[in-house]
Amino acid sequence: MAKLKGPLPLITVAIPVYNSEKHLEECLKSIAEQTYPNLDILVVNDGSTDLSTEICETYKAKDSRIRVFHKKNGGVGASRNTLLSLLKGDYVTFVDNDDWLEKEHIENLYEQLIMHEAEIAAANFYTYTEDKGVFTFYGDYSNYFEKEYTVEEWFEEQYNSKNNMSQCFTVPWGKLYKRELLSGIAFPEDKAVEDDYTTYMIYLNAKKITYSHRQTYIHRKSGDSITQTVDLTHVFPLQSIEERLTLLAALGRDISREVSAYQWRLTLHKKEHLKKGRMVEYRRVCEKLKLINNVK
Repeated sequence: MAKLKGPLPLITVAIPVYNSEKHLEECLKSIAEQTYPNLDILVVNDGSTDLSTEICETYKAKDSRIRVFHKKNGGVGASRNTLLSLLKGDYVTFVDNDDWLEKEHIENLYEQLIMHEAEIAAANFYTYTEDKGVFTFYGDYSNYFEKEYTVEEWFEEQYNSKNNMSQCFTVPWGKLYKRELLSGIAFPEDKAVEDDYTTYMIYLNAKKITYSHRQTYIHRKSGDSITQTVDLTHVFPLQSIEERLTLLAALGRDISREVSAYQWRLTLHKKEHLKKGRMVEYRRVCEKLKLINNVK
C-alpha cells in the first residue's frame, strides 16, 4: 500500500451466494487476503440448501469485516438488489461466489480510480474451465496500459471482441464503482442474465471510466454455468437490447452499433425458435428483421 496516502476509504465487496459449497471458501479467502485492508465484505445468502450457509457463518466468526445476510431463494437478481440495499462503503465491487481474486485486485482498482479521478475503474479477467482444468487468457497482456474513457467511448467497447472487452463491458464484477452510481440501480429478478439488463445503466451515471489492461479477477466456468444450460434466447435476450436501444436513442446517443447487435440477436433468435418449433416467436422475429432490412 506504499502508493496510497491518508486514511483509506471503506470498500464494500458484494457477494451473492447460492449453493456454492464447493468453491465459496476459495472465494471468501481470496477476498479476506486482499492487500487493500479496509473492506466491508458483504455476503447475501440466497436460501442455500448446501453447506454454503455454514461456510458463510464460519468466515463471519473469523473476520469482523464480514457481514452475512440470509434470505429466501429469489435468484441472483434479487440477491444483487439486497446487496445494493445494504451497502456501507464509499466504493463497491462485485464478486460472484464461485470466482476468486488475485491478492492486489482491489488495491489496483482503487489506485487506478484515484489516479485517473474516475468514477469507475475496470480491469480484465481470465477464466478457469473447471471440467477441463484449463485457464484461458484473452488477448495480449505483455504490454500493460491504462486508458481513460468517456461514457460514449466506453460504450464503443461493448461489441469489441478483442481482449474479451465485450464481456468485460457486460459483467458487473471486475470493477470498482463509486457508491453513488448505484443508488437508483435495480437488477431484474426474473431474468436468466440480469447483468445484460443493468450494467450499462451504471456506466450512464458516470462521467469517466478508467480501464487497466491486466487480469486480476478469475471467473470460473463450470458445467452448470448459465451459458451452457440456458436457451440461447435467454442468454442473449431481445428485451434487454430493445431497452438499451430505446434509452440510448432517447439520450441522443449514436445507436448504429446497437442496431447491428440487435440484428445479430434477432438472427440468433430466428434460428433458435425455428429449431425448437416455436413458430409464433419465429414469425415475430422474422417480421422485425424484414422491417429493419427494408429500411436499409
